[in-house]
Amino acid sequence: MAMARKSDMESMYGKFDPEEDEEENYQTYRIVLDEPAPGKEREMTREQRMTLVEVFQRLDKDKKRRLGKKAVGKLFVGLGQFPTDDELKTMLKEVPKCGLDVEGCINFFTKHYQYDETADVPPTTYEEMVEMFQTFEIDTENPDLMHIEDFYDAMQSMDRKEVKKMLKLVKIDKYDKFNYKDLARELTRPIGSRKRIESSSDDNVD
Repeated sequence: MAMARKSDMESMYGKFDPEEDEEENYQTYRIVLDEPAPGKEREMTREQRMTLVEVFQRLDKDKKRRLGKKAVGKLFVGLGQFPTDDELKTMLKEVPKCGLDVEGCINFFTKHYQYDETADVPPTTYEEMVEMFQTFEIDTENPDLMHIEDFYDAMQSMDRKEVKKMLKLVKIDKYDKFNYKDLARELTRPIGSRKRIESSSDDNVD
């Protein structure tokens, strides 16, 4: 079993932990954009722009009205996007040394936004989710735990990137195991209150 490596995104852009303190809890502001009509660009509603501005202001700690690469990455992830480390690095290459102002961040978010196909699907109940997970391969010593590879195997009908997004909602230990009841709890929360956890095994979720 390969040991976990420190994630590239954590080392380069800072660990995003929505529970670190109240000021860092950007994930509660998740923005879900509508798919644009053919030939049209994605646009934010007035309310969504206001949401982004609020998060921008909280990240703009030095009050320069511009965000650098690290803060732009936090804003993008904190508003509900789950790019891979490599995808985020590529995106952030577009951010100039002087950073981005509010309009720049809005353009960055709408340009790189990835539509979440699960956003409009009504969640099942927590009990039903747990019951479904219990049909998967679970840990014999601790029946509340499941190895991420067993979870991938059980969810092989889904795109692996989508499964990875699900696993980022829970803490993964150094043995690449997670509490599936915690995952069930997060998946049945309202979309806007879901949390993304950076774990020590985040690189091994690939």
